[in-house]
Amino acid sequence: MIAYWAGEGLPRSRSAYEPSAIWTAHTLAVSDLYVQLRAAERAGRVELLAFDAEPACWRRYSRLGGAAGVLKPDAYIRLGVGEFEDSFFIEVDLGSERRGQLTRQHHAYREYFRAGVEQANTGVFPSVLWIVPDAQRMALLSDIHQGMPEQTRRLFTVATRAQALAALGGLATDLTAGAPS
Repeated sequence: MIAYWAGEGLPRSRSAYEPSAIWTAHTLAVSDLYVQLRAAERAGRVELLAFDAEPACWRRYSRLGGAAGVLKPDAYIRLGVGEFEDSFFIEVDLGSERRGQLTRQHHAYREYFRAGVEQANTGVFPSVLWIVPDAQRMALLSDIHQGMPEQTRRLFTVATRAQALAALGGLATDLTAGAPS
């Protein structure tokens, strides 16, 4: 303020960054999944052991040929359901990515699986749950999964947003329902 009163003006500030509508919708969708899991936990139906969103869930590895690679899921989840523990990489798809980009992301998971880093660190490779907006997008993702080798294809599951909790450890989507089926 002293500079202003001395006639020197105010220093220029950087313009504010405004995130895109797609980025905001994506972030809210990942956050909504977290809220749903916390609600399921409060209802005593699941124990949320870990929820790491981007970039904390990203995984570094060596690609074939030795180049550095980074797997970038939208979230990593570890759940306790009864006496079992399940882990998942989450991909929230809002329908904005083209088939080529989705296929490349599938290949990144395959490459990371083949690198063995996750298995060495945790003893298991998490399931990869793709959460999609509708049946049409589910069909596209299922088609991409079918194009993968059998060993890798088994890593992937696709569900609509309404089915997401059911895909995570058999939790019913209606949080007011009784025990998990």
